[in-house]
Amino acid sequence: MRIVYAGVCHTDVSITLGAGTDLPIEPIIPGHEGAGYIVALGEHTTPGPQTFSVGDRVGIRFVADACGRCDACLDGEEESCDHLVISGTNTEGVCE
Repeated sequence: MRIVYAGVCHTDVSITLGAGTDLPIEPIIPGHEGAGYIVALGEHTTPGPQTFSVGDRVGIRFVADACGRCDACLDGEEESCDHLVISGTNTEGVCE
């Protein structure tokens, strides 16, 4: 993915400094609200319900994954999940 636009917010700065969270994966490039387009497909890309092609516009989600079972998730607040996985922080970015 080639990122064309990204937002860097206070949360990104805090995570980069290791404040209030586990230390991020490194190297960290802050900015969890990226948008751009696909420039290449990886060798493990497989067809599925949402198939990507070179040139498609995509965005990187802040929440890469949530458990779907904790109280926060059941209340519709997955960003507060007990097992939250954040794109670019504790996992590689996830395109959408």
